[in-house]
Amino acid sequence: MKWWLVLFAGLASSGLHALVGWELALIVPVCCTFFVTERAWLQGLVITVFAWCVLMLANYVLAPEPMVRLLPTLAGFINAPAALLPVASMLLAALVGTLAGVLGASLRQLLARQG
Repeated sequence: MKWWLVLFAGLASSGLHALVGWELALIVPVCCTFFVTERAWLQGLVITVFAWCVLMLANYVLAPEPMVRLLPTLAGFINAPAALLPVASMLLAALVGTLAGVLGASLRQLLARQG
C-alpha cells in the first residue's frame, strides 16, 4: 500500500463527500482498489476512514459551535453518550471502506475473467 496514494485518494474522497455526497465519495476507494492485487480491503478501509476523519476534523475546525451542539442532540435520539458518535462513525466508515475495497478488487477479477 503506497502512503501517497492513500493520502491523495483520502483527500479526493473527502472532497467528493463534501461537494456531492457520501455515496459518490465511495467511487474513489473502489477505483483505487481496482488496481490493487492484494489486501484491497485494507486499502479501501484506510482511504475511507482517513477521508471521514478529515471531514470530521474540518467540521470541528470550521464550525465548532454547531458541532458541539449537534453531537449531544444526535446522541439524545439514541440515548448514547455524545463521545460515542465519532467512534461509531469511524466504525461505519471502516465497514463501508472495507466493502468498497472488496468491490474494487472483485470488479478487477470479474473483468479479467471476461476479457
